[in-house]
This record gives sequence, C-alpha cells and structure tokens, in this order.
Amino acid sequence: MNPLMAARLTEVAMEGQDAARLVRLRDQLIAVGVVANLRDNNSALMIPREDSTPLWVVMSYGGAFYSWQSGKVRHPADDPVGAAAALAEFLGRS
Repeated sequence: MNPLMAARLTEVAMEGQDAARLVRLRDQLIAVGVVANLRDNNSALMIPREDSTPLWVVMSYGGAFYSWQSGKVRHPADDPVGAAAALAEFLGRS
C-alpha cells in the first residue's frame, strides 16, 4: 500500500472513532436532559439554545477532546459522562 492510501485509511478510521465518541456524548447529554443533534456527516453535535445561537461540539486534538465555545472549552474524550455534565453546567442546565 502506498503512503497516500495508508494515510487516507488512517484518516477514515479516526473519523469513525470521532463519530462514535460524539454519539456517546449525545447519549449522555440526552440522559441529563440536554437535547443534542448529530450533524448529518457525524462531524459535530449541535445543541440548540432558545436565547442564542446553537452550541457546536466537535472533536479536537486528534480526537482526544470534546471542544466547544470555539475551542476555548474542552473535555477529555474518554469521559463522555463528565463532558455531558460540564456541558450541562456550561449551558446553565445542571
């Protein structure tokens, strides 16, 4: 396999891992009463807010963190329960 094909396979695998992490976070957010929707291509979570623009949550640092507020706030991706609690607190819903 040439290096370009290997790099693309790695990229596709990482995208799949990021999507799975976002699904786990979405499930935890729903459990704490926060509505969150996956973007069509599973690249981000959108949390609607009544009084403001939606809050977007994305994977950052190679899938190591959930990030929101334009990357100013992040939480380790291996802790979706803690990330859901942090997001609920950030949104004032805790």
